[in-house]
Amino acid sequence: MAPPSVVATNTSTGATAPPVPATSLGNTNNVPLTAQNYVPFINDGILPPNPNGPRSVYPPFSNRFATGEEAKAWRKRSRGMIKEGAPDLLRVKHFGRDHWVRRIYESMIDISNIDDGKDSPHRRRIVKEQAHEPWDLEATAHHIFDRAVAVHEVGWNRSMVYYKEAKRGKLIDLGEKCLEKRLTCICMALQQQKAVVDDAVRGGITLRLLCDNPTARAATKKSNNTGNRKRGMKLKALKELGIKVPDVPKEGEEPEEPEELEEPEESEESEESEGPEEFE
Repeated sequence: MAPPSVVATNTSTGATAPPVPATSLGNTNNVPLTAQNYVPFINDGILPPNPNGPRSVYPPFSNRFATGEEAKAWRKRSRGMIKEGAPDLLRVKHFGRDHWVRRIYESMIDISNIDDGKDSPHRRRIVKEQAHEPWDLEATAHHIFDRAVAVHEVGWNRSMVYYKEAKRGKLIDLGEKCLEKRLTCICMALQQQKAVVDDAVRGGITLRLLCDNPTARAATKKSNNTGNRKRGMKLKALKELGIKVPDVPKEGEEPEEPEELEEPEESEESEESEGPEEFE
């Protein structure tokens, strides 16, 4: 006779997870396994908190979510920052996908106007080798389109730690009231900054930052490129003087990602001028 299925119960909320077949489940003493008596078979080596150490600013674990789906829904809830008022939203959303997905893909593979440094791995993956599957890039183009639409329907649906709104200067969101302008700025960023293509393929927060404000994201990457270029010139000068410097990645090796820099805000006086599908 087969053992009964195991049902995990959240002791905090009383909710239950779907039953799990218990054919080979059990503790070492053959007691039926439950979520309450589960313990790892391995010695995980994780150090317990030091009772005499400093206290975290965060509260103890609450066991609030009974399932991964509940936790996922919480993570992906909108935090606001919805850029409403784009009059072209419905027209582009329902009829513009084919046009913009093609333009996005073409911008990702365009190598005629690249700002990335000549040794950038992001540049190399587009210019010198077909590092990405072409269909992965086409699928990413659809993902970018969906996320751009979501900016106007859902807003920001990740931790606010990563959100920064540029209210003035060169980094303001030019597509705040126009989805077509947002998509145009995204295409320009993808054309010029192949590090932005990497953002898009990685997805997650980096893709959301790109779609929320492509102008600011491209400026961040351009600032990184400038910093990397100056750093490379400085290292080269030190080597010529016979000064020992840290090893730099050889051709073909993956360099560490530099810390992202933020463009300084300019004063207004000096300026010239996360429904849609479920979001991953």
